[in-house]
Amino acid sequence: MKEQENHKKAFEFYYGLGEGRNYRQVALEYGVSLGAVKLWGRNFGWKRRVGERDADVARALADQSLKDGIERTGRNRKIIEMGLVRVAQAIAEGKVKVTMADLDRLIRLEEFLSEDVQKNEMEIVFNWTSVDKDGNVVKETEHVGTATTDEED
Repeated sequence: MKEQENHKKAFEFYYGLGEGRNYRQVALEYGVSLGAVKLWGRNFGWKRRVGERDADVARALADQSLKDGIERTGRNRKIIEMGLVRVAQAIAEGKVKVTMADLDRLIRLEEFLSEDVQKNEMEIVFNWTSVDKDGNVVKETEHVGTATTDEED
């Protein structure tokens, strides 16, 4: 049996049902028998395709989350650096009186920020499992990557 456009639409409806998806809802929506939908699901690998699509969505979300975190950390570092420049200007202009304790805190802050940059490297491990139409594990893959928030200016 060759997958037709109506089968593809039915699969999209099935996928869109989310965690509570079932063939009965597809049959009701498309006005066909439950047996027909079961046949479509088996012949066109709906359960496998749901698993693959969920894995794709999870990878995309993980990638976006990592990217957002790196951008946020970089943005925060730039804000802190701008604040330090303004404080240095205020000190140079005599608007702020600096004590030895203030200098000590600034030096410690600078060290903390330098250490933070070095610690902002992490290993990311993604595990994907592919299953066949009967739910048997066919392939397990692992992707290991390293991400860092250390950006060059």
